[in-house]
Amino acid sequence: MPPELLTPDTATPAAPSKRTQVAEQLRQAMLSGALLPGTRLIEREICALTQASRPLVREAILQLEMEGFVYSTPNRGSVVATLTAEEAANIYQVRGVLEGLAARNFIVLASAAERAGLREAMDLLRARIEAADVPGQLAAINLFYDRLLAGCGNATLAETLRLMHGRISRLRATSIKSPGRIHQSHQEMLAIVAAIEANDEEAAWRACVRHMEITASVALKVISRMQPQAASGARR
Repeated sequence: MPPELLTPDTATPAAPSKRTQVAEQLRQAMLSGALLPGTRLIEREICALTQASRPLVREAILQLEMEGFVYSTPNRGSVVATLTAEEAANIYQVRGVLEGLAARNFIVLASAAERAGLREAMDLLRARIEAADVPGQLAAINLFYDRLLAGCGNATLAETLRLMHGRISRLRATSIKSPGRIHQSHQEMLAIVAAIEANDEEAAWRACVRHMEITASVALKVISRMQPQAASGARR
């Protein structure tokens, strides 16, 4: 694993935060494409690069495995997960339905402050788009979904969707760079917010499903471009 993929300069001595930090470093390396699908995660190299103990590195990798970023095999150990076109299509289909349910629940259960929080997230996304700040755009999108799930009143639904978000995060980071996609995505998300503000449960449901249908179409094109890279990563 090349040393430039991970850096120890933000390490902290506290064990819980250290584990979280190692997991975040690995997660960001995967999202950025520095760690490609199929790449083996070698514990001793991660320990050296992050100055973390092997038990903490194992805990961090286990956390990423639970999020869908990593999987384990008997012969190769921990490997950066590869998402097939079929898996992605299935996830997006289910995600659209579940997010539609979350939006319906949000209309019924969310407070005025939680409703305002969705609009604030969209305002932040618009500002990040205008600034051409891709990491900021991803953060604003994550904030939107965090607030939607926080106000949906169903912890099981929220946790299920968070795990799905983890599995497709790398696709999101790549797909929003497609020409015009972030502007289109912003409009689709605004339609969700508008339906919620109008207390129109059916429209909110349809807007969520439509957003995922379009997102899936873009993501599948991304996967087709990523497959040669994944094959290269698997040979490492």
